[in-house]
Amino acid sequence: MNLKQLIRRYPYKYFKTLASPIEIRRYIANHDRRLLNIGAARNRPNGWLNIDLDPVPGVVYLDASSMSLIPNNTFDAVLCEHMIEHVPADVGHRIVNSIYRILKPGGVARFVTPDLEVLARMIATPKDVENRYLQLFRESVDKIGISIPGPEISAVDCVNIAFHGYGHQYIYTRDELKIHITRAGFTKILDTAASDFDNVLFDSVQGHGPLVGTELNDLESFALEAIK
Repeated sequence: MNLKQLIRRYPYKYFKTLASPIEIRRYIANHDRRLLNIGAARNRPNGWLNIDLDPVPGVVYLDASSMSLIPNNTFDAVLCEHMIEHVPADVGHRIVNSIYRILKPGGVARFVTPDLEVLARMIATPKDVENRYLQLFRESVDKIGISIPGPEISAVDCVNIAFHGYGHQYIYTRDELKIHITRAGFTKILDTAASDFDNVLFDSVQGHGPLVGTELNDLESFALEAIK
């Protein structure tokens, strides 16, 4: 990061940190149906409170592992899309617990995250699905902006990039994440494709599919919708 970027970035982040309580209170006061998008980055659906630790314009600064500025039972829906894998496991558990706390009874949380089982099969027992994923991954590296170690990405390269190339810190299996969601108190968990949804509140608000392509998103990730 150069000096100009530092000068621009950190004063803005500091300002957003100070403004966060006001922005959150204003959103809650002005919306009867409250929708929270965690780890928003540049995916900022209208009508949602979009939060991130590194906010851009239109995004509110908030740490999803505590969300102490948000009262209990406040939100109707929470989207946690391709975010929980970017933090250590213990922080991920706190995020799940915080989401449960701020959801209204009957509220729904949607988790979308890379699938460790797909990565494991790519090395151990690759089949047509894993080979198709590798093909799509190779085709997408320029668009995603990932540096590659050689002229063509191997399955081993792909797995290592999936762990480290995006800043990922902990990648889940579907069953493991279900355990943590259940322990938080959620009573019903539904599986969907990463680019699909069960609850209509998540219609047209996800950002990862449009970024990498629907087929690649569905092959590399799983999604769970959990109801409080």
